[in-house]
Amino acid sequence: MQLVFQYFTYLAFGAILACLSRVPYSKRIILGGVWFQYIVSPISGSKARIRENLEHVLPNLVIRDKQKVFGGVPNNIGRTFTELFFPYDFLQIIQTCEITGEGYKAFKEAQLTGQPVILVAGHFGNYDSVRGRLVLEGHNIGSLYKPLSNPFLNRIYVSRISKIGFPLFPNDKD
Repeated sequence: MQLVFQYFTYLAFGAILACLSRVPYSKRIILGGVWFQYIVSPISGSKARIRENLEHVLPNLVIRDKQKVFGGVPNNIGRTFTELFFPYDFLQIIQTCEITGEGYKAFKEAQLTGQPVILVAGHFGNYDSVRGRLVLEGHNIGSLYKPLSNPFLNRIYVSRISKIGFPLFPNDKD
């Protein structure tokens, strides 16, 4: 029965993606955020998980600020997924972004000496922005990803994120 539900979820998601594909990219990202915040998040029960994760990573944040962050997380997730599910548009946008900072300088120095690098990121926003931008610069960047629990959606997800960069390695329990 769960597989049937997952398949219908996949069909609904595909319909949403088809509708979003007809909207200009900048509006598509906004709509993806709103769709996740007001439809997917309440239905999926993700609010409890978001609250638990927020307590884990920011336990000392004052309540007002915590509520502000909590309120924006579902929208941010929706925007990120929308970006990832339209990889060619996403790559076009991040092509104009500049990577800066000490970590980037260290990465470039390691690249010059042939030293391998493991990139680890803590982020607000799209976790594939830096990877995609580095791939556009010509770097070979492998990535761990967490497979989606819905096997039908996961197939699309892996196909789309692999367009941002490859190789990909599932970070699952198997």
